Amino acid sequence: MRRRRAEPGRSHRTPTVAGPARGGAAAPRVAGACEEPPALAECAPGDLPCAAENGARALAWRHWQLSCRQVQPADPIAGEAIEVIVPYPPSSGGPCTADGASFELELERGSGVTVIRVRDVAHGRCEGMSGLSLVSVGALPPGAYRVDTGYWQTSFVVRPPGSDPGDLPETFLAAVAVAELHAPGRCFGMPGDEPRLPATAFAAMRVSAQMKKAFPGRSAEELLGLYQGATAISVTPSGPGEWRYAYADGACCTISAVQGTLRRQDDRWIVGPAAIVDTKTVPC
Repeated sequence: MRRRRAEPGRSHRTPTVAGPARGGAAAPRVAGACEEPPALAECAPGDLPCAAENGARALAWRHWQLSCRQVQPADPIAGEAIEVIVPYPPSSGGPCTADGASFELELERGSGVTVIRVRDVAHGRCEGMSGLSLVSVGALPPGAYRVDTGYWQTSFVVRPPGSDPGDLPETFLAAVAVAELHAPGRCFGMPGDEPRLPATAFAAMRVSAQMKKAFPGRSAEELLGLYQGATAISVTPSGPGEWRYAYADGACCTISAVQGTLRRQDDRWIVGPAAIVDTKTVPC
């Protein structure tokens, strides 16, 4: 999902609609208790039952995003970058025009709550249930806030600096353990590689505070390096206290698929060797 930042009082250009990810088929169901709904199925042309199931999935995704992902991250802490998922105005029909939309943000400070007014400048519209935009409002001081689009509202509270950021998920801790021993290669020989995450952007993320809590004494540069490595590693459970890991390791013009296992024993991560399972050359 691409993201564009909109500073308060300035336009938010070309917002990206937050649509369902594409993946394998799964029975449609409405998301409950903030459980992520199934992804869209790959439908063959003219497969009307499959298209109908995808309509149910899209509706479930809209419910989940508006109910469970109104603010990113939930219960933000002062200093964190805050993103709000905003629905577009109800469509009167016609094609999706969200890519041409823009927003302006205004902060209206009151005695008890600050209202963030989101004005849809270019009148972006989308058909059906896919009309959602991820709008970044930057960092905000502690206090109560209400987002108001004129047709939709949501509220959240920004907690004071130093509030408990929560703990890292176990799968991410497992990926960090692998990254400390087997760091994925940094040179892939592919044009247009994604730029590395700037340290300033990482410092504004909730995961940065969670990593400081989990790894006290590590420098900001070390934590950023571990984060970059961990996010490049796929970790999946394989049994009680056991996981499989996989990542791509590059040597500029050659990319290798690497796999291995790890387990947790007495609060320690035991990482197995990294085995190359496939190698291919790529255009340089």
